[in-house]
Amino acid sequence: MGKFVSKLSAGTTRYDTITPHAFKKVIETQKYLKTYTFVPEGRYTSSYTYFDTPENLLKRAGVLLYKSFEYGKHYIKLEKTSNFAKISKFTEEQIYVQKAGPKDTPQDHAYFLIEAITTMFATQFNIDLENVIKAVVPKMIITSKGNTIKVFSGTGFKCNLILENCVYHNLETKRKVKKEEVIARLDSPTSFLPEYKKFNDELTKFCKDIMIMPESRYDHSQNITKILVKQPKVKKDTSKKRDSIIEG
Repeated sequence: MGKFVSKLSAGTTRYDTITPHAFKKVIETQKYLKTYTFVPEGRYTSSYTYFDTPENLLKRAGVLLYKSFEYGKHYIKLEKTSNFAKISKFTEEQIYVQKAGPKDTPQDHAYFLIEAITTMFATQFNIDLENVIKAVVPKMIITSKGNTIKVFSGTGFKCNLILENCVYHNLETKRKVKKEEVIARLDSPTSFLPEYKKFNDELTKFCKDIMIMPESRYDHSQNITKILVKQPKVKKDTSKKRDSIIEG
């Protein structure tokens, strides 16, 4: 059986890289951030597989269902989509976390997932959740590999800077997009959120090679892997040229 935990979205900031040397520039900011110490911590690997029915019934109901792999552990998680975040029985944004095995699928945890979805929302569902969970298939796979840098100060503040090489694979559109991204994740109690905000402000002040992603990771994955619509070619207007030739 899983449990509900605070999402702590305020303690995680995602950055998009806008230059080819952004990772190097992020590391170089330690020269300017004198009150912080940067210590390399090693490699970081993660993956997220998002599930839904072929008709996207969960997404339409405001539910994100995915399996994550972080720090050597597998979990199946539930959270609300960004447009349904306020329709909840909780006073703060929470996600449901269920421990899972490497080969586990959502169907293996259907009973607890149905209970969690019912608990998360203040409204009643008009869909058969049992059949919905049975029908889900992978829709989006996000994998990332990178390096973690531990940032800390003398006040007790700790933060993980993760320099990621990400691959977004949309199984519906068949599009695969590779990107470099940076995550700043608070690794201290929430009482350090003001210093976390200060750190991010200083990071972006001295590093102009990154910019904050204003959307959730899931929304971002959907936007960058959309089906590309080919623009029709504009035919050149040669009528004036022909007229001038005739007049000449």
